[in-house]
Amino acid sequence: MKNSFLKKATTTLLTLFIALLLSTSCSSDDEKDPAVVFTSLEPSKTDAFIEETIVLNLEGTGYSDVNIASNNTSVKINKVTSTIYEISSTVAASTNIYVSLSNNTYKEHKSVTLNFCEHGV
Repeated sequence: MKNSFLKKATTTLLTLFIALLLSTSCSSDDEKDPAVVFTSLEPSKTDAFIEETIVLNLEGTGYSDVNIASNNTSVKINKVTSTIYEISSTVAASTNIYVSLSNNTYKEHKSVTLNFCEHGV
C-alpha cells in the first residue's frame, strides 16, 4: 500500500511539473512584440521651393507608434495618413527629418535630409 501511494504521488508531481514547465515556456514566446523593420522611407523629392510641399511616405512592419520630428522650427509636418506626411517650410532651409517606428519592445530610427529654397536670386 505504501509503494502504491508513493508511485501515485510521484507520478502526479512529475505530471504537474511537466505541465507547469510547458505552460511557462509557451506563454513567454507568445507575448513578445515583433521586431520593428523599416521597409521604406521615401520623400517625393529632396529639394523644393518654399511654397511647395514634399510628401514623405514611410512603410514598415511590427510598429504601433510613429514619431516624426525636424531639427528646424520653420519646417511644418502635417500627418495625412498613418504612413503619409506632408512637409513644408515658410523660409529657405535645409532640415533633417527624423522618423522613429516603435512598439512596446523595439524601436527603429531613420532620417532624411530635405532642402527648401526661395525663387529668384
